[in-house]
Amino acid sequence: MTGGAGRALPWLVAGIGGALVVVGPALLLASGAEPVTAPLGGYAPLETEGLGAYRSTLTLTYVDPGTVRTTVGQLVGGGVLVLGLLVLTAVACWAVGVRSAVRRAR
Repeated sequence: MTGGAGRALPWLVAGIGGALVVVGPALLLASGAEPVTAPLGGYAPLETEGLGAYRSTLTLTYVDPGTVRTTVGQLVGGGVLVLGLLVLTAVACWAVGVRSAVRRAR
């Protein structure tokens, strides 16, 4: 390629890679987000009798120990992120190769 098209193509490919790097984490985070409900109003007054204010319970349930739950959107977002990073790496390696070839030609 010669002229403007030869110089514009690497920038276009790098722009596409950069867009994929931005969209990937956005998909990853958006697909895993669950609606959060915030309580409206003030806090309830503390109990003055007994230790009710200091009592706490935590109940965790696991479907199968060692498993991680992901959604399809999270997997697609991670894939898009990796693809964008690969495109940017390819453009960077190509640019380094072109520069070293130009230096050797001089």
